[in-house]
Amino acid sequence: MSSVKGVYVITDSINGKLYIGSASGNSEGVWQRWGAYADIKNLTGGNIGFIEILETKNEEYIQKNFKYSIVEIFDTKTKVETIIERENGNLKEYEL
Repeated sequence: MSSVKGVYVITDSINGKLYIGSASGNSEGVWQRWGAYADIKNLTGGNIGFIEILETKNEEYIQKNFKYSIVEIFDTKTKVETIIERENGNLKEYEL
């Protein structure tokens, strides 16, 4: 997982909200991106919406209610633009 690129979804199992993201960088695979969300010192991965959730609820809310799933995997040679395009396409498919 550290060397594959991909599109993923993070689901808030309480309210059903979805966050579609991607790991498309040359040095960052899905594993590294998810590691940013799993960092116990900062469970937000730098996501502004998750920072707001952390501030209004707490760390336990994120730990217990966020579910992480892979939507699509790409090999390391896939262009960033292709992955971003798929991320944006998936976002439209999952909008509630």
